Amino acid sequence: SMVTIFCFAFYEGIAVGVLALSARAHGAGEGQRARRILRIGIALSVGVALAILTVGLTGLDLLCESLLGWSQSIESAGGAPLDPGAARVRQLEFEELRKYLKPCFLGALALCLSPVISHAFLAKRDSRTPFLLEILAVAINTGLNAWLVP
Repeated sequence: SMVTIFCFAFYEGIAVGVLALSARAHGAGEGQRARRILRIGIALSVGVALAILTVGLTGLDLLCESLLGWSQSIESAGGAPLDPGAARVRQLEFEELRKYLKPCFLGALALCLSPVISHAFLAKRDSRTPFLLEILAVAINTGLNAWLVP
């Protein structure tokens, strides 16, 4: 969803910074500095993920209302009450969107570390390990989808 892509952009921005600074430190032979940069990048990424998680879950109802383009009230723009069928459809749309977005925000902590860790390996000129980790992640995702999604 666009919400997940928007959140992932923050993590990727942090990861690119970790890559650039860590690669420069590795190139200069400053392994201790590179490790410190990675620790700061992970902490920053987790901090951003916690902020996104908190704001997302706190404002979930407001976000759903905004995305659906209507207030949760059951009145139409003219002030006349909606018929019960239309009100029920609106309520179902709201509930389904809420059920969809909640896991997106709950997954923020899982998503935040992947780009930072991958870019840390790339900074050390190791592209094989992130590749293998991505294959593992796709396999786990495929298995969980087959198991959890009806």
